[in-house]
Amino acid sequence: MPARYLDVVDTRDDDFRALSGLLFGAKDRYRSAQATLLHTVNGAVAEESHRRFVNWRFAQPGGSGLGVLRTKQERRVHGPDVPSDFYRSYEDTKRVVRLWHEWPDRWREEILAPQDRMLRCVVFGSARGPRWVYEPPHTAIHDATLSEPWHRQDPFTDFSFMLDPSEDLFSYALDDDASVHNTGRKATVAGREALEVRVETVSWGYPPSIFHGFYAPDGTTDHLLLLDEEVGTILRVAARLEDREFYVTETTEIAYDEELPEGTFRLEVPGVEFRRGDR
Repeated sequence: MPARYLDVVDTRDDDFRALSGLLFGAKDRYRSAQATLLHTVNGAVAEESHRRFVNWRFAQPGGSGLGVLRTKQERRVHGPDVPSDFYRSYEDTKRVVRLWHEWPDRWREEILAPQDRMLRCVVFGSARGPRWVYEPPHTAIHDATLSEPWHRQDPFTDFSFMLDPSEDLFSYALDDDASVHNTGRKATVAGREALEVRVETVSWGYPPSIFHGFYAPDGTTDHLLLLDEEVGTILRVAARLEDREFYVTETTEIAYDEELPEGTFRLEVPGVEFRRGDR
């Protein structure tokens, strides 16, 4: 089992403890937020990152851990495992994400393709519901009430960690799988003063999952985060392969504590009939 990073990294060189108060206290510094994000992928670098990772896994003693590998007898007959079977293709993509949040657990996220074409919409009226999931043309789910509260180990939406970095999966990634460093550099994002933080991958055997629904490809060497210096939300995050950014989410607009329109946390789509979900 891979070691926790605290067991292998000199914590004198790690700033996680100093930064955790800023990150995990964000939820206490505003009551509502609305943001527009831009999510982009550089397909060529993403493929290179993933290819390097697959090649590395196949080179490890005892097999790659990717799929079911051939036995020794099968290798004698058919030859060695072929890593190309596990390579993935990535394309250059650009998505606009609109995100609304009202504490403690009301969320709305819309993911849009060019020309504002809806790809996915998720709405939570609360952790107990109602909940809507809409992915045109075939997925339209509505739960009036969830059988149990939505667990914080499960992100509410793909990008909810940007406004709530205290989510369990995000905090586990920083606490267990990475080293965290304050670079000392600052920037301005969407009119907000931001602090730059580098999250460095300790081991490809246990890479940090900073993104949720849009996981950066394995093989990422580090992530750069820009944190709202006052609130603690994440204004920009970029997965990198040796200083080359290839998987980026950046805030283009953000507002805190504004009154959100009535009906923000409900979803009605003309002509669409929602079916009951399984959760």
